[in-house]
Amino acid sequence: EIPILTGLTLEEAKIFLAESALSLGTVHYLGTVGDTTTALVVRQRPMPGSNLSSVRALEFVDLWLAD
Repeated sequence: EIPILTGLTLEEAKIFLAESALSLGTVHYLGTVGDTTTALVVRQRPMPGSNLSSVRALEFVDLWLAD
């Protein structure tokens, strides 16, 4: 399954993606983000729980972050 990344920082999300053989896609920041190192993932695509059998290894996961 695609890991649940919501609530993680970008650096934490990168670790989970690497462990799942997935790649970081586009990172979107919602609103004004004062400190990108503490911003948290609030949305991702593909959605968490998507079956890895339908997701190729190294597929990109897009993230949306906000303060």
